[in-house]
Amino acid sequence: MQPYNSEKLLKNKSSKTRALALEALQIKADEAVMVGDRVATDIVGGNRIGMMTILFEWNQRYPESIMEREEQPTFKIRHLKELICVLDQIERSLHQ
Repeated sequence: MQPYNSEKLLKNKSSKTRALALEALQIKADEAVMVGDRVATDIVGGNRIGMMTILFEWNQRYPESIMEREEQPTFKIRHLKELICVLDQIERSLHQ
């Protein structure tokens, strides 16, 4: 996995922008991970283009109910230190 962090991508959270970023990096959506703390933008946007998604529930600032299938993250974490374990698990699953 290669991290991608761009000002443009962070400001424009549309699925189209994510797809363009993946295309520019020559990464398939099903080999990418979207990590975010907002269901409506981060998780739904990643799910719509076929990315794995990780919901970072670091506080209750944005309490959101997951109602629809596209709102369901692949993983949920509460602490940043959990991210490494989840990414390791994803990495292993990609190479099986």
